Amino acid sequence: MRLIGLLPLLIATLPISAQEHVSDKYDAEGRLQATWHSDGEWVWYTAYYADGRIKERGGYCNGRPQGRWQHYDAEGHLTVQGRFVRGKQDGRWSFRNADGSKAIALRYRDGLLLTGERFDAEGELVERRDLR
Repeated sequence: MRLIGLLPLLIATLPISAQEHVSDKYDAEGRLQATWHSDGEWVWYTAYYADGRIKERGGYCNGRPQGRWQHYDAEGHLTVQGRFVRGKQDGRWSFRNADGSKAIALRYRDGLLLTGERFDAEGELVERRDLR
């Protein structure tokens, strides 16, 4: 019971983080193409297809890509997902077909491509290359 009474106080003391609108980009017909919002050192980027669906999104920290980035096809399916660390690709980058099945997986470290894998339509590994 005490926890319920303390909950409003705990919520009130949490830091409030509000994103500030930075800018928008429009195409010649006036459709929104991209937006940028800032949150401290971070700038969040979202690109859009002409119909308003999200095309790509990710963040920048200190002017360099940072954290998770995602790309979607025109139907809204997640097709590419990976992350940046200090502006360089890092970790696993996944490329998917429109049906969601795995197509390619790449592994990076500090911007250098280490391994690549290719999958068939059933998601089975058909090729793996070590590029180190």
